[in-house]
Amino acid sequence: AAMVLSCSSHEEDVAAAEEALKELLSDTKDSAIQVRREFPIALRHIDRPHFRRLLIPLLHDSDPEVAWEAMRTVRRLGTADFIFIPTLISLLRDRRLKSSARELLVASGEQALGILNHFLRDPEEDIWVRRAIPSTIARIPCQQAMNILVAALGDADGILRFKVLAATERLHRGHSQLSYDHDQIESLAL
Repeated sequence: AAMVLSCSSHEEDVAAAEEALKELLSDTKDSAIQVRREFPIALRHIDRPHFRRLLIPLLHDSDPEVAWEAMRTVRRLGTADFIFIPTLISLLRDRRLKSSARELLVASGEQALGILNHFLRDPEEDIWVRRAIPSTIARIPCQQAMNILVAALGDADGILRFKVLAATERLHRGHSQLSYDHDQIESLAL
C-alpha cells in the first residue's frame, strides 16, 4: 500500500508513504526479513528518486538476501545516481558484497574517482576499505586514475602502499599510454 501511495500526485500521500516505508524497513527482526527483501524489488518500479535513499541501510542489512536484493536494485537503477557511491565504497570491506560493490563503482567510471580518492586518502576511514580502493581505481583506465594512485604511494600504511603500487603496475601494464612520475616510483624502490 505504501509503494502505491508513493506514486500519488499529492505530496502528503508521498510523505505518508515514506514514513510508513521507513518504519517497515527499520524493523530488524527476523519476522520482517521478507518485507526488507521485497522493498528493493518494488523500488525498481517507482519513478521517485528520493525513495532510493531508503536502499542504503538495506545494503548493510544483516540478512545476506536483503543486501543482495538491494545490490541488484542499485545495479538496475544504473550508475547515474551517485547517492550510492559512499555506501558502495564502505561495502568494499564486506567479503560477501565486495565484488558486486566494486563492479558497480567501476561502472560509475571516471565520475566516481573523486570520491574514491577522498576515501583512499582519508586516514580516518576504515583501513580495510582504504586497502580495497586501489584495485577498484585501477579498473577505471584513465589518466586521473593513474594520478590518484601515484599520489597515494607515500601513504604511511605499508600494506596500502603495496596495494597502490600493484594497482599502478596493473593499470600501466594494461594501458601503457598513461603516464606517471618515474622519479617518485624510483625513489620508493630505492
